[in-house]
Amino acid sequence: MVVLSVIFQKYSIELAVDEWATDDEVAQMSIKDKKALYKKAKDKAKQTIRGASSRLTLKLHTSEGGEEGRREIRDNSDSQPRSCCYE
Repeated sequence: MVVLSVIFQKYSIELAVDEWATDDEVAQMSIKDKKALYKKAKDKAKQTIRGASSRLTLKLHTSEGGEEGRREIRDNSDSQPRSCCYE
């Protein structure tokens, strides 16, 4: 989460419409056409976000020469139970 906040201090997120129109085409569009194009981009962004998942990886250190382990906790947005594993 901290990494994202640092990234967003310098950058912003915009809906990409270049899949459907070039900059020149957008410049020549009416407001109605621009709204329709924006809706396409917004719908695609929502679909992409719905399919996204998060992953948290913790690196476990042991003292004095012990093996290092990694514990992974997945939290899927589709309400599936969390699974934990050690490697």
